[in-house]
Amino acid sequence: MPMYEQKTKEFEKINKKNDQLDEFILLFDKVKKKIDQLDENEAKSILKIIYANIVTAKTGNGGDAMVKEIVDNIFNIYQKLLEVMDKNKDMNPNNEKS
Repeated sequence: MPMYEQKTKEFEKINKKNDQLDEFILLFDKVKKKIDQLDENEAKSILKIIYANIVTAKTGNGGDAMVKEIVDNIFNIYQKLLEVMDKNKDMNPNNEKS
């Protein structure tokens, strides 16, 4: 493979990683804003769910695969938070909280 093709492939990989990082940063900022909009009961509920997942990871016997699954579950909680709060906003346009 010629050197310029190899370098082009390397740059494409770097650009893809940068795009993924940009998407993650945008998601992170959106989630932070949604967290700020939670009321006390919503925040407590989410913390309890996250805690249950962490206890499962710490006390379970599933090894690394289970820990990865738990991390994915917790990450999905935050993604669902965005979906649910956006849906609530659509259903309640006058609600300032969402």
